[in-house]
Amino acid sequence: MENFREEGMAANKFGPRNLTVDEAWVLYQNQHVASPDMRLPTGGILSDNGVWIPPLLKTRTHGGGVKSPLTARTCYRRNELHRSGMTTTKPSSMRGKKHRSEVTQLPIIPDFGAELCRVEFMMDNNHEEDDDRIDAPHDGIELHIDDDRISTLPDDILIHILECLDLPVAFQASALSRRWRYLPRLLSRLLIDVTDFMPPHHLNRPVDHIMTTYSDAVRRLLSGNRYIKHLQLSFYLTDPYLCTIGHIVGDVAESGKINCLELTLWKHVVDPSFEQCILFGQRFMNFFHVCPGTFRHVTRLFLQNLIFEDFDVPNLIDTCNKLCVLSLTSCDTVTGEEYVLKIDAPRSELVALEIITCGFARVDLVHVPKLGRLVCDTWYEPNPPLRLGIVPRLHNICISCNALSNQTPFTLSELLSSTRNLTILYMNFCDQMVWIEPEDPKHLSHVFNNLRDVYVYNIFFECDLNWTMFLLEAAPSLKNFYLMLSRHPCERSRCKDTAKKVNVLWDQASSGFKHHHLSLLEIKGFAMDDRLMKYIRHVMERAVGLKRIRLLDQDTCEKCDSMDNIQSSPSLIRWRFPTEEGEKNLISQQLVDGFSSSIDIGFFYGTFYYS
Repeated sequence: MENFREEGMAANKFGPRNLTVDEAWVLYQNQHVASPDMRLPTGGILSDNGVWIPPLLKTRTHGGGVKSPLTARTCYRRNELHRSGMTTTKPSSMRGKKHRSEVTQLPIIPDFGAELCRVEFMMDNNHEEDDDRIDAPHDGIELHIDDDRISTLPDDILIHILECLDLPVAFQASALSRRWRYLPRLLSRLLIDVTDFMPPHHLNRPVDHIMTTYSDAVRRLLSGNRYIKHLQLSFYLTDPYLCTIGHIVGDVAESGKINCLELTLWKHVVDPSFEQCILFGQRFMNFFHVCPGTFRHVTRLFLQNLIFEDFDVPNLIDTCNKLCVLSLTSCDTVTGEEYVLKIDAPRSELVALEIITCGFARVDLVHVPKLGRLVCDTWYEPNPPLRLGIVPRLHNICISCNALSNQTPFTLSELLSSTRNLTILYMNFCDQMVWIEPEDPKHLSHVFNNLRDVYVYNIFFECDLNWTMFLLEAAPSLKNFYLMLSRHPCERSRCKDTAKKVNVLWDQASSGFKHHHLSLLEIKGFAMDDRLMKYIRHVMERAVGLKRIRLLDQDTCEKCDSMDNIQSSPSLIRWRFPTEEGEKNLISQQLVDGFSSSIDIGFFYGTFYYS
């Protein structure tokens, strides 16, 4: 937001209607222009488009208007930081948080640090305005006739509402009335995210400036005697702020005031070099050793672009005796591609492990008794990428990779032989070679006996699908079967080392095999093609209890759409998704022809549903 001369007030020709500070703040938060019959409070100034700038913000030189929308957030994870040199840009959101364009609420405060100071000043000094708004204690509520109804709710409900918002929005809401003013100090769920301290039009603010403000905010927000159910901290891996934050959090955690502690540490440079990743790893391990109080209580830890010493990760898991979730992205060890990460932690509380684009030769889970969910995404060494030992509670496995030329297909029995309680299996082939080898279903019967949901995603569209039948036969309790076919002339995931695509053929299904529990078959990337129709009828013939078939169009791809020959490509015309009523009826009739049972067939195109 830009500053403009005081003469801007006269240029707007305000009338006699006086606004209170709180009312003017609502105008500012929503970037509404004050109408000519309103007189704004003194102390602020106007932008050239007639939006009032509060006193605490007018001394700053933020450029442009405040336009970034906010959304409700229950949990979060950032997956990427964009940065130039030693200056920062915003990480994009990933874990459980809606994209900022989906739900628009109040605009973001240009400087959350300034807003935090403003609200604390009002609370500490019991600041009052001459207005008719709510002025009631937390326990007893007395209302004027014109007051809003939401403020009549008890504190615990209002606090629950604020905890569903981004922290900056929660602090903005506290400025709406004296009734709300003390509520931010009662929040028991805090997400203190470094991106909230980065004004949208100051993308090149130095990381030291951001982390100084962030550290001060952590100190302010964690002061007091409140009990915090869930504390999430997301910040840059930079000194000397790591130890400052670590000691603050550690003191609060050691006093028993934090139940769940989540840390996400970000790199602050784009595409860090090998030497920089070594430095990041050293910084983190120093942080780990200097602040033991913090890591004794951390429950969720998300790390990226760190190069460890060989035994750092096992030591980290052993020391963090409350750690439930560990996520490693683009991490490695100084040993390099020969290092096998072995996790032998019989006393660990670890229930979820994510290994994403890491350089380990293999991950051996020797003994992790409470592990329930395992994610392995993109590996570079020969298959298989995992070796499972004693993991009695493992029930959810997600495996995704764009196979490389040095990787050959492997059998699932080789990978999963020690599991007995698997209920969800997700495999993503990234439009390239199918890296599993079909096998006799009897070899997997003990592994897939409890399997309920199978996802087989991004199978390249030329590949035959009959091989997937071995999964059905091996999983007698399967309820839902999800397939995704990928048709991308742009070869979006291909690189120079990508393995050659090879059609997968398998015709060893038992002649009398019948599946009695499969309820749903979903195919994303469906198109009008005889081969697909035959496959679906084959599944219907074997799955005698099938109730629903969902056929979905493939998501659009900008790269494919931009190709010069996209409209004239015969393969794409042949692979057209049915949208006309006659086409849908014809496909439905062809699928159910000869079957006595009633199966609901639905077509999903874009945001529309056809049945």
